[in-house]
Amino acid sequence: MENNAYTLWEEILREHRRTNELLEVRLPKPVEELKIVPKCLDTAWACSELHIGRTTFYKWVRGRLLHPVDRQGKSDYYDVDEVRRLYKRHREERKPYRYMVPADECSKNAA
Repeated sequence: MENNAYTLWEEILREHRRTNELLEVRLPKPVEELKIVPKCLDTAWACSELHIGRTTFYKWVRGRLLHPVDRQGKSDYYDVDEVRRLYKRHREERKPYRYMVPADECSKNAA
């Protein structure tokens, strides 16, 4: 009886391997997940990228450090690269957004 169970398991294992080989030939390989990032971000997404709340965004960032590039209805949209540059600058300067000087003023003061 013990020998019978062992051979049955061996046969099941062989069938399983054969099935896997057939499936590997027939099934397409999984494609890498493609992350699509839009060119413009809405306010909520910009807040998320900057790791700040909506109030902080409207009070200290919008219109001063970031300017909308598009407006659809009542929603403002911001350039992705500009948002990421601002966050990088924020991390490098290690200052809260309210103490940061707009980038164009930084370049004037440096010159």
